[in-house]
Formats: sequence, C-alpha cells, structure tokens
Amino acid sequence: MRRAVAKEAAAVPQSPTALAAQTAQALGSLDVKNTTQPAAPAVAPQAKPDPMQVERRPLSPEQERDARKALLSRLRGQLADMSRCELQSLAWYADIQENDRGGDTPAEHFIGNLVMIHYLHGLTPDNADRCLEEFRELFDCMVESANLFSARYPKLIKPAPAA
Repeated sequence: MRRAVAKEAAAVPQSPTALAAQTAQALGSLDVKNTTQPAAPAVAPQAKPDPMQVERRPLSPEQERDARKALLSRLRGQLADMSRCELQSLAWYADIQENDRGGDTPAEHFIGNLVMIHYLHGLTPDNADRCLEEFRELFDCMVESANLFSARYPKLIKPAPAA
C-alpha cells in the first residue's frame, strides 16, 4: 500500500498538506479533515487523591476542597462514637498540630512525625529511634537558640508568671 501512495504522489504534484492528507487517508492513520492542526492531547480527568495519604505534589484548589470535605466527613462519623477521653486526646493532638512550627517546636514536631510515620509506614523501634534522635537534635538546638536570643534581646523576654 505504501508503494501505491508513493507512486501516486510522484505522478501528481501536490502541496505538502494535500500529500500528507492523501498519505494518511491511504494508511488510515489520521483524520483527513484535521491535517493542518495537530490533534489536541486528551485531558485525563484529575483523579481524586486519597485524603488519608500525604500528597507529594500540590493539590489543585478543587482537589484541596474535596479532600478537606472528605476528611471532615470522616471525622464527624468517628467523633460521634468517641468517649470523653478519646475526644480529649483528639483535642490535645489538635492543639499539638496547631502549635507545630517544625524545628522551632521540637516536641510538637516529634509527636506529629510519630503519628504520620505510624499511619503511613507503621511505627517500628527503628523509626521511633530516628524520630527521637531528630527530636534530641532539634531540642538541643532550640535551647541554644533560646539562650542566644534571650542574651541578645533581654528586653523582649518577659518573666514567667508566678505559679
């Protein structure tokens, strides 16, 4: 079939567009009507990410909204069956998350990492040791930073209220 197309193309002078259309029609691989423009790539619908998994890429605003909605719905269902002690623990954890500033809050960062690792990979003694080592490093660094800051800016440090 390719030889027949080549013979016809050689016999009749044609524009490159017409020749491409004729060749495509003979081979059956392209839509002859759309030879001047490349076909638009198919846009795959965005899959809904699992809201319980950590996303490695930023979510679109729509995906972010959907994930938040799914998480809130899940929490509402779980909260209904929790005891007072479980709700209290959840409130404590929410406070920890609210106060987590990474290395500047080593305890909050440590607890958040433990929970995340437990959920994603399962907490093993080795994982806990690595988290504890990081906690010690961040804690020591924070103590040193606090001492340096208070020495440099003594007027900004307010005394702790008496107990």
